[in-house]
Amino acid sequence: MGKKVKKILFVVGPSGGHFFPAFRFALYARRKNLPFQPLFCGEIPSSLVKILDKEDFSFFPLYFYPPSKGYLLFFLSFLKNFLKFSFYLLKEKPALLVSSGGYPSLGACTIGRILGFPIAIYEPNIVPGKANLYLGRFAKIVLTGFPETTFFFSTQQVVSIGVPVGEIYSREGEALLVIGGSQGSLFFNQKMPWLVKNFPGRIIHLCGKQEINGIREIYGEKGEVLTQFFPMDKLYSRVKLCISRGGAITLSELAARGIPTLVVPLLTNYTSHQRDNAYYFQKRFNFLVAEEKEVKEKIQTFLNSPLEVKLEKWKGVEEKFWKTILSLLN
Repeated sequence: MGKKVKKILFVVGPSGGHFFPAFRFALYARRKNLPFQPLFCGEIPSSLVKILDKEDFSFFPLYFYPPSKGYLLFFLSFLKNFLKFSFYLLKEKPALLVSSGGYPSLGACTIGRILGFPIAIYEPNIVPGKANLYLGRFAKIVLTGFPETTFFFSTQQVVSIGVPVGEIYSREGEALLVIGGSQGSLFFNQKMPWLVKNFPGRIIHLCGKQEINGIREIYGEKGEVLTQFFPMDKLYSRVKLCISRGGAITLSELAARGIPTLVVPLLTNYTSHQRDNAYYFQKRFNFLVAEEKEVKEKIQTFLNSPLEVKLEKWKGVEEKFWKTILSLLN
C-alpha cells in the first residue's frame, strides 16, 4: 500500500522573500517523493505565478487589502474572500496551512483558523513581521531561519531550522550584482547606475518591473540590465560583489556563497525588518550596511575594499522542515 498523501497549503506573498522558501520546500518534497502534496495560495507577481505553473504546482489567488493602508479596507477584503476561500479549504482539506508572513497569510490563515484548520509558520526574518507574530499565538508550530528569532514567539513549539538557499555552484565570475529585491527598487534604479558605473568589471542590475532602457544607457556595454532572473542559484556563480536590499532570503543566499555585500535596507512607515536583517548580517557575517542617505559615501569604500564574508553553510534545511511537519501531523 502506498503512502497516504497529505496536502500542505503554503500561503505566500506578496514578495519573493515570502515565496521562495515555500517554493524550495515544495520542490524538495516532490524530488524526494515525500507523502505531501504542496499547494499554494495568496498574492504574488505574475512572474512567480509562471514559476509555479512551470513546475505544475496548484495556485489559488487571494487578494487582501494591505492593513498598512487601512484596516477597514483589509477587513472588507477579508469578508469578500471569506466564502470563496472557505469553499476552497473545504474542498481541498489541507492537513496544514503554512504561513510565510505578509498580509495574504494574515487573511488566509485567519480564515483557516476559524474553520478549524491547523496553522504552522515559517519566519526567515530576524525580527518577525506583524502577520506571523499575530498568527504565532495560534500556530501549532513556528519554524524560524535563525535561533534569535525563536524568542519572539511564546508558543510552546518553536524550532530554528535555517534558511533554504538553493543549489550552490562554484563562484568564478567577477561581476557586481545590484539587486533591489524580487519587485525591484526605485531607489536602486535611480541612484545605483550613477554610483557604480565606474566599476571596472561587468555589472548585473536586476531592476524589477521598471523602465530599463534609461538604466542600460548609463551602464553602456558593461551593464546587463534584467527585470528578473530565475533561478538565482546560477547567477550567483558569476558574482564577485553584491549591493542588495535587506530581504532575509537574499542576504542568506549571499552569505551561503561568501559574496561580499553592501546592504541598503528598505525602510517604510510600517516595518523595519530589512534594517533588522541588515545589521544582524553585518554583525554575524561581516556584511557592510549603508542607510540610503549614506550610500554615496560608503559605496566606493565597499567597491575598493570589500570585507571578507564569514561563510554560513546551511545544510539540510528542507529535510528538517518536512521532518518537523511529519512529526507534527502524525
